Amino acid sequence: MIELDILADKRVLIIGLGSGGSPIAVEFAKAGVGQFALADFDRVELHNLSRHICTKNDLGRLKTDAVADAIKGKNPYAIVDKLPIDINKNLDILSEEIKKADVVLCCTDNNSSRFNTSELLVKHGKVGIFGRAIARAEGGDVFIYR
Repeated sequence: MIELDILADKRVLIIGLGSGGSPIAVEFAKAGVGQFALADFDRVELHNLSRHICTKNDLGRLKTDAVADAIKGKNPYAIVDKLPIDINKNLDILSEEIKKADVVLCCTDNNSSRFNTSELLVKHGKVGIFGRAIARAEGGDVFIYR
């Protein structure tokens, strides 16, 4: 049994499983978070590998599947719900997942997903962390909503 039981009953929703969201997911697993919801419709591509937790063995796989396996590799007891969807086209699902989450991380690269997530965080009174890096690490930002 993993000795980090304090976070075992916490649920984290991670929206966007690229260079920001994927390593964050693994770090939460290592910290003992017990429940995850992973939202990303994209697949692992060759250009992702230099800055992503996935390897060449994951090429072509849905990011939700690849990152779920990485989470389970660190915390085999974790419950991982995979949402291989475009959240902007599935706001009802996004709303339900935000309601269930203890914390929401929005690691997407487009403004509409960030705006939609922000609106639903306010609606449901949930904590959200937004983070992004601008191409080639020219800049970035982090925003926390409480």
